[in-house]
Amino acid sequence: MVFSRICNKGIPPLPSDARGSDIVEFFGDHPDAPLCVLVDHARRPVGVVGRHSLMQRMATGTGLLSDASALNDLADDSFMAVRLNEKIDGAVSKVFNGEQHLISTGLVVVDQDGAYAGVASPFDILQALYSTNAKLVKSLRKEIIERKQAERNAKQLANSDPLTTLANRRAFLNHVSDAIEKGDPFLCGFIDLDGFKQLNDEFGHAVGDAVLISIGERLLGCTGLEASARLGGDEFAFMIPKDADKNGDGPRIHTIHDIITQPAPSEVGPVAVGASIGVARFPEDAADRSTLLHAADRSMLRAKAAGGGVEWFDPRYDANEAEHSAMEKAFRQALSRREISPFFQPILDMSSNRIVGHEVLARWPRSGFEPSPGPAVFLPIAERLGLIGELFWTVTEKALQKYAEQSGQGTIAINVSPPQIKSHEFSSRLLWMLDRYEIAPGDLELEVTESGMFRNRTNSLKLLRELHEAGLSIVLDDFGTGYSSLSLVQDLPLTKLKIDRSFVCQLDRPGPGESIISATLSLCRELGITSCAEGVETKPQLKRLRELGCDFAQGYYIGRPTSALQQAAHNELDDSPAGWQTKAG
Repeated sequence: MVFSRICNKGIPPLPSDARGSDIVEFFGDHPDAPLCVLVDHARRPVGVVGRHSLMQRMATGTGLLSDASALNDLADDSFMAVRLNEKIDGAVSKVFNGEQHLISTGLVVVDQDGAYAGVASPFDILQALYSTNAKLVKSLRKEIIERKQAERNAKQLANSDPLTTLANRRAFLNHVSDAIEKGDPFLCGFIDLDGFKQLNDEFGHAVGDAVLISIGERLLGCTGLEASARLGGDEFAFMIPKDADKNGDGPRIHTIHDIITQPAPSEVGPVAVGASIGVARFPEDAADRSTLLHAADRSMLRAKAAGGGVEWFDPRYDANEAEHSAMEKAFRQALSRREISPFFQPILDMSSNRIVGHEVLARWPRSGFEPSPGPAVFLPIAERLGLIGELFWTVTEKALQKYAEQSGQGTIAINVSPPQIKSHEFSSRLLWMLDRYEIAPGDLELEVTESGMFRNRTNSLKLLRELHEAGLSIVLDDFGTGYSSLSLVQDLPLTKLKIDRSFVCQLDRPGPGESIISATLSLCRELGITSCAEGVETKPQLKRLRELGCDFAQGYYIGRPTSALQQAAHNELDDSPAGWQTKAG
């Protein structure tokens, strides 16, 4: 019998840069899946996460649910991949001659091209082998039974916060979903401790943990709570049936606030923290889980802003939040439909007075909102929703495709987001795109910011050096506005440095701006790298930058971002952008 007979092709893979929460959600959505298979952009398996190992890690309380980074240390790259037409007994014999544990967690199945095809579960393998190897089946069955029992124990632990023994975030969300499905009215409360960070800083984490444990015990001891949970850090939550008594729910909520803010015993004596509680009602304030949790969170933030205490959800205060939620939903849909588009802002060569390149900027042209949201609005939304990576690759691929279709000349500059820089697949995927659209690596500039570099400096420097060696140009953007510009200039394989617009605008008035620009240009000449000024909006600014010896410039005076690449020259007829004239490039 071959693996195509038992392969479960309905279990999807996840991208290799999946977050911890994605993998936890995967096993929740696919309870029969023994493995979560991680694949690269070509759908080739590069690692696996076993359900058993995940449950063990969650049971230790390592914070997987709140971890937004890839599970590099959890994924196992020593998995065994078998082909659809491979015989089951032959593959199992190879496993038992080597690493026996692989068969007990399932095997990854690939097609003739090495692409992911599905998973073969231990039970299906057992059934296929039963008639030919009873001894092997008996051994495997015993191991699988033991593993299943261990998984059940780990799953029970995984639904609890290891420090406080309260329910964790995932379990609490399930409680809320179940209560909504039942339809009985209830209250959902979010708690954020006030002054907890200062307590940790002053007395240490041991004292902080003692406070968290004490609050957990108090919530467990509160009568009438349907569920209580620690969501993470110093954030807690609870559910409570809606009170039909004429006195209402207010006194009960304030009692909870008073209980959890009482001094807690610790090794340094009694210590106390405040609490901000936000409450939302089901179904009055929201009829679904997502909206209800959002309402509780917004009211909690208002309590926090008011200095602590209790706040109830009030649509009068949160009217703008409804619009914000609508924009998040619209952005998610626009990104999935590839409606976020690249616009191109021209870059001027000061010596030849010609457009020699373009910077790619993301735009949302048909958003349905007035005015249409700019990057300053939708980029934070993308970061908050964990979609910044998808946004980057969508805009980058569309920009490279258009550049290739229009026989792009000169360079094309793309801004790299901080999460992308630390991705292990970033280099290979970007170079693959360049090869796909037949674009020379030397035509692409990667613009990185100082603040982005400092999120993971060591890995970022390594990745950027690899790309520079592959032929790409590395540009330091917004120079002078970050943490340690000179240090980065020294460490990065730079080909260009961009002077921030905050200095360029000072050329129109007395101040230190011109001196800073002049010093920066001298630095570039000494290091043998080119310079580019951003935010050029007037003819005098352009003229002065040319006099100071700046190599390139961009800004509204030179050209606004458009959906097409521009080939233009500047005749400097007047002080307005209308002075730009188009001619053969």
